[in-house]
Amino acid sequence: MSREKVVFQIKRHRGQNFLIDGNIVRKIIAAAHLTKDSVVLEVGPGKGALTEELVAHAGRVIAVEIDKDLFAELEKEFADIPNLTLIKDDILSFSPTSYLLSPTSYLIVANLPYNITSRFFRKFLESEQRPERMVVMVQKEVASRMTARPPDMSLLALSVQLFSRPRVLFPVSRNCFSPKPRVDSVVMELLIKSECELPSTATRENLFRLARAGFSEKRKQCAQLISKKCDLPLDRVRAAFKQIGLDPRSRAETITLEQWMELISFLA
Repeated sequence: MSREKVVFQIKRHRGQNFLIDGNIVRKIIAAAHLTKDSVVLEVGPGKGALTEELVAHAGRVIAVEIDKDLFAELEKEFADIPNLTLIKDDILSFSPTSYLLSPTSYLIVANLPYNITSRFFRKFLESEQRPERMVVMVQKEVASRMTARPPDMSLLALSVQLFSRPRVLFPVSRNCFSPKPRVDSVVMELLIKSECELPSTATRENLFRLARAGFSEKRKQCAQLISKKCDLPLDRVRAAFKQIGLDPRSRAETITLEQWMELISFLA
């Protein structure tokens, strides 16, 4: 497909940094392992550089773009592509079931807008309609947070590691974008865990209830925060920490996912 150069005014509040390096696009496509049976959800197609390759390799592509100007240009450029569905919507309120992705399994392949990354992962990992796999570009710093281990854990790390097996595939220089961002990026793969690999819904709710309390104030003792925010007796919380071999003075950033799961068994 011959692609015309689109003149477009960048909207920085939307985190718009367009991928312009064809080699990186090809590496993303290779990492996605697409077939003609693949159903792909693309987030923020922007000017369509990745979209063009997705429709060439996947059976169906659903591309969600919030920007009305970009959407209008995408409609023109991809008007005759039968396996592409363009949706003008906010991905954070978008429902995959509305576009027949369910019960069909699907993948997410995208250069994620920088300003929605954490909210995006929370939405799609914690929803009932999780993809099978994600191959996504994120800021290098965000990738480090997602794959962190103690003493650098966070709510994002807990959520990502509870629902998936994340790994960094390859780095992407800031020079591969226009406009050039101030940071470098990486492409990540997240293999999403099946429902049978996950704790029950009630256990997950209790995990995040305790974890949100523990991470609510940095540099404060986790046991005290859980007691205060979850209305639990401090002695009981401290006893639970000791029961699993944790110092009650520990901070949330030092606690592993496995230890949070053990805490639930004593405190839920």
